[in-house]
Amino acid sequence: MRVSRRVLLGAAAAAGASVGCRPALAEPNVGELQLKHADGRETAYRILSPGRGGVWPVVLFSHGANSSNLDYDLLWRPWAERGYMVIGANHIDSGPAAGQRKVGPGALWTARLADTALPLSQRGPFDDFAKGAGASIDWGAVCVAGHSFGAVVAQALAGAKLLDPADHAPVDGRIGAASACMTFSPPGPLPGFIPADAWATVTMPSLLQTGDADILPGFVNDWRLRLTGFSGAPDRWSIVAHGVDHYFGGLICRRKPDAVADLPALKETADLSGDFLDAYVRRSPRARQRLNSRSQAGDDGLLIFAAA
Repeated sequence: MRVSRRVLLGAAAAAGASVGCRPALAEPNVGELQLKHADGRETAYRILSPGRGGVWPVVLFSHGANSSNLDYDLLWRPWAERGYMVIGANHIDSGPAAGQRKVGPGALWTARLADTALPLSQRGPFDDFAKGAGASIDWGAVCVAGHSFGAVVAQALAGAKLLDPADHAPVDGRIGAASACMTFSPPGPLPGFIPADAWATVTMPSLLQTGDADILPGFVNDWRLRLTGFSGAPDRWSIVAHGVDHYFGGLICRRKPDAVADLPALKETADLSGDFLDAYVRRSPRARQRLNSRSQAGDDGLLIFAAA
């Protein structure tokens, strides 16, 4: 498989080897808000925001299937420490009994798109939250992001060419406010839902993360499928983490008590994705230089991020 794109290469993540030796920052603020949709349905949002004032860009995050917005703090916290307000919806397939809920595929898909985008049309509560911390929000600097099923939501909001899983009709869920997209373990092509060329209509800067153990038997049998269609456009980056599975060893989405096996890989992924945010959402030339300095192209276009 030949992939014509840049791939981020992380050095072995030895203890204390953070890029740029950034100083420790104030503990992020944690909050929760409820928003009501036009049809009366309510969605809860978890917020991680910088522990300081200033102007905050936004990351809108959609969680994995039957997971929740409580299961990604290890990924979100470093972004908040960099100065981003992370807003994660709790979708209708979340919670301990989520797997038994009778929610049709079309209804679930429509609800997830609406949940993730709703803060853009109901900004007031988030502005008030930021004001209480002596900050303001830059709603013109937004990244859409997600993991697994949530990664497909982020793709749709970024303009991917997708189909409604209920009736296979084309979906245009894009939001104009986004300036970048990050997808963590997207599933790759799925008949009647995700065409092989789904990424072709995404024009904004994008980052995709997967691992060479990112396999879900019977669903995604080859981790390389997650990269399908991602190449061929400028400002596309990917992280391929050696030995990393769909859940970073139980650190996100399907969390396991005391899971630490892939912690260095998750820390490095959070750092690399933070550089991506700074480069394309904050438009920082120095962050773009850091990305360029940490990337190479192998013979097949892939380099494995060493989890060490």
